[in-house]
Amino acid sequence: MGSRLFFIEFLIVIFFFLIISTVCLRLFAAAHLTTRKASALSHAQQMASSIAELVEGGVTRADELPQYFPDTVYETSPDSVPSGTAATSADSESTTSVAFYYNREFTPCSKGSAFYTVTAVLTISGSQKQVSIVTKDADGTVIYELPVSFHVPTTKKETIGS
Repeated sequence: MGSRLFFIEFLIVIFFFLIISTVCLRLFAAAHLTTRKASALSHAQQMASSIAELVEGGVTRADELPQYFPDTVYETSPDSVPSGTAATSADSESTTSVAFYYNREFTPCSKGSAFYTVTAVLTISGSQKQVSIVTKDADGTVIYELPVSFHVPTTKKETIGS
């Protein structure tokens, strides 16, 4: 009878061990997923911030952005306004866009193996410069979005000429 009780007690201990192990394993998996999401969000925010600062600093076309990110693989939008047609008067409007591609570790990669895509759409309309920066994952889920608007000051010549 004593060995039977020992066996039942042993099974109960193993059962509780399995339940606790399962809970711990799920907690570690959830922590890993949270860490990965936080890392992606951090990279997306840094990239968006860098692009916004470049636009504020004087970039007037989205296809000028890749020169500031030399290792990146990028693609300009086929509907981008051709070079040399940037907004120069209060009535003109120019829209250009560029997409940067990154793998799961947020290192530059080709479009085919990309897990993250950072897209910047730059619009200049009169004295307003607007850039919309969106980071999406492979599923198309938006990780981070940053719309920014800047005032483009006019020169003395433009003010007198109008």
